[in-house]
Amino acid sequence: MFRWSEWSPRVTRLNAPREDGAKLIEPPLRLAGEIASVNQQTILGSDYDLQGRTLPQLAREARQQLLAEALRYTQSYRDVAVPANPSRLILAGHQPEMFHPGVWFKNFALAQVAKDQGAVAVNLQIDSDTMKAASLRVPGASVDHPRLENVSFDKASAEAPFEQRAIIDRACFESFGQRAGNHLRSLVPDALLARYWPLVVARSREVNNVGAAVSQARHQCEGNWGLQTLEIPQSHVCDLPAMRWF
Repeated sequence: MFRWSEWSPRVTRLNAPREDGAKLIEPPLRLAGEIASVNQQTILGSDYDLQGRTLPQLAREARQQLLAEALRYTQSYRDVAVPANPSRLILAGHQPEMFHPGVWFKNFALAQVAKDQGAVAVNLQIDSDTMKAASLRVPGASVDHPRLENVSFDKASAEAPFEQRAIIDRACFESFGQRAGNHLRSLVPDALLARYWPLVVARSREVNNVGAAVSQARHQCEGNWGLQTLEIPQSHVCDLPAMRWF
């Protein structure tokens, strides 16, 4: 039987690996199902009252509403297959921005855990956070003499939550892929950016939101690679009846 007390002290001894292609996963993925079961049983065994509803009752309603809304949101821009009667939902999350492979790896781990457990994987887009910058540092030049260049993907503006951050300069946004690709080409001749950014541009013409466009295009790439996960912005979750009750 899994006990948190047996695992949590190990957290203080974690160090990021330095080897190329290495990964650090704590707790190990093999424990994911057991940890989820402990969490689930803890909620089911609770008699905690939330304004006239028990915690198990509200949790059940929240899962049903979250699954329905995440499925509706995801199917608005890509096809996805999920179990008909999932045992549970497995969630992860991050800001809806262009993130590095170390963060992206989490989405693949999420998909694998859900597949192993017969569950549904949901990536929560934390769109309540603010977009800090409208440019990315892109590497270029040579391996011996690399150089980073700030390449804008939109006009700079005051910080605003991702859920409210519309595209300001469309010409800048749509040309980002070519400009960043030109700078990157000396180091990475066939960068994923060349296939990814056209998807971003296509989604941006439907949603006109920076975070939604880059996230939906990234999720389309994951679908092309076989990941059957759902996505939903946090702002959508906060509008669900169960969350409002909570």
